[in-house]
Amino acid sequence: MLKSGGWACLLLLLVSPLLKAQAPQVEARQKLLQEEQLALERARADLDARRQDIEKRLKTLDTLEITPLLVEQARLDMEAARIQLEGL
Repeated sequence: MLKSGGWACLLLLLVSPLLKAQAPQVEARQKLLQEEQLALERARADLDARRQDIEKRLKTLDTLEITPLLVEQARLDMEAARIQLEGL
């Protein structure tokens, strides 16, 4: 009978050629995964840049929407002050 070390050696001798045969496939898969990871990182960076651009545009829109309201409020305040002055 073979001892446990002998079985391990025999198993290694049987499995080793199979592992060597699959090595190019494994390397190709690893390369594909690395390429996919880079593509995901680029996509994340692109989405982050787009998000920042949208946030910047929203701030601009908020300013543009508030400014006319402030101008209108100031005009109404001036009109109210003019009416009060005419009443005096």
